[in-house]
Amino acid sequence: MDRLRTDTAHVWAVDLERETFEGHMLAETLSADEWMRADRFVFEKHRAHFVAARGYLRAILAKYMECKPGELAFFSCWTRKEAYLKAVGTGLTHSLKNFEVSLGRKAKLLWIKEGNIEDWTLLHLEPAEGYVGSVAIAKKDVEVKIVKHLLRDLCLNKGVH
Repeated sequence: MDRLRTDTAHVWAVDLERETFEGHMLAETLSADEWMRADRFVFEKHRAHFVAARGYLRAILAKYMECKPGELAFFSCWTRKEAYLKAVGTGLTHSLKNFEVSLGRKAKLLWIKEGNIEDWTLLHLEPAEGYVGSVAIAKKDVEVKIVKHLLRDLCLNKGVH
């Protein structure tokens, strides 16, 4: 598949009437939010079209991003943006248009309006199966370790008087 370039536009067309069944094979890639939206349709035909369209959209984007359709979107992007906003200390008062993050498996700060992206570390996290997260640190090349312990394993009260 051709890579996207700034001087080229790719327009995709999918016949949802004809491709609905095949689109259902991609249904497992939809997020819980997308399934909730699909369930709002009164007629099965419209629900099936929505599922097929979202599945195809994920498949097409995944081809460009060189990842699996289930690895997209939304939560990886959102957690990366949220991590950056928390790191700069502004929260959602800072415009989401003042910076860009990568959408693929590799987390990367692509552009910031103020500052230097080289001064930042942005990492993708998978703390548990089915969960994604991100951490943004205002320092270059930081090693991040995920440490998992149960509270009882920390022994908070042992040896403390």
